[in-house]
This record gives sequence, structure tokens and C-alpha cells, in this order.
Amino acid sequence: MHAIRLAVHARVARQKHNQLFHIDDHRAQIVKGILQLFQNICLSIGRTYSFQRIYFGQRERMTHNLSFGIQLLVLRLVSQGVK
Repeated sequence: MHAIRLAVHARVARQKHNQLFHIDDHRAQIVKGILQLFQNICLSIGRTYSFQRIYFGQRERMTHNLSFGIQLLVLRLVSQGVK
């Protein structure tokens, strides 16, 4: 009888331990999911910021090149004596 009681207590203790482990594991999965969500958001924001820097940088260079090209054209026309 004593052996059966010990076996039952051991089984109950093991089930409680497994339940606690499962809860902790579930919480760990939730935390991991939240961290992955924030990581994805940060990566998305970083990519958007990089694309903005590339786009506006190219746009700024294009504007600079266009204005420089217009200046050269005006200087050439002036030097040739536009009538």
C-alpha cells in the first residue's frame, strides 16, 4: 500500500511539474513571438528608412546634376552669344 501511495504521489508531482513546465514554455513562446514581432517591425522600419535615404539621396543628386547641367547649358549659350 505504501509503494502505491508513493507511486501516486510521484505521478502527481510529475504531472504538476509538467504543467508548470508547459505554462513556462507557453509563456516563453509568447515572449518569443512578441520579440519576433518587434524585430520584424524594426527591420521593416529600417528597410523603409534605407529606401527613403536611397530615394531622396538619388533625387537630390539628380536635382543637383540637373541644375548643374542647366548652368553649363546657360554658360555655353552665353559664351556663344545667343541672339
